[in-house]
Amino acid sequence: MNKLIYFVITLAILISCKDKPKIELINLLTNDSVSLWDYHESFLKDSIFIRKGSVSFDNSYNCNLYIKLITRKRKVLPYGPDPNFEGMCDKWSIINDSTINANCRYFYTVRKITNDSLILIDTLENIKLILVRVKSNWNIDEESLIEKKDRIKTGNYLNNNKGYIIENIDIIKE
Repeated sequence: MNKLIYFVITLAILISCKDKPKIELINLLTNDSVSLWDYHESFLKDSIFIRKGSVSFDNSYNCNLYIKLITRKRKVLPYGPDPNFEGMCDKWSIINDSTINANCRYFYTVRKITNDSLILIDTLENIKLILVRVKSNWNIDEESLIEKKDRIKTGNYLNNNKGYIIENIDIIKE
């Protein structure tokens, strides 16, 4: 009987220790509820800039992408819970202790962590993503949130959004 109790306690400790890094990464990304990060994406080998924007992670595993408008507001991109024609969605998950799946399409390995910044490398080791936690006013465009909800409700987020995104906004070019 003592061996059974010892085995159960040992198993419980091993299981709880295994999940600890995953839980810590979830808490870091979400700040225990939701957190917004500015990102800068570049090629790993030559650091050539690709794009930048913002991304939010919440503890319900929603992951929203934002672009910054000339007005300095952040406009949420209209991705929904199911992958659209590009394979993009507004979900995220942790694959293992150090690999994150973002927006149903991107897989990153966590390389460096502080409380307010992360360096992620895509699993193909081509792209480097630097995330910095936004501490100031998030300045989210409310109209874009309403529009996203409407697109999810009707299913229109599954259609080709490229023309919609590019033609109807003015992006900051810094």
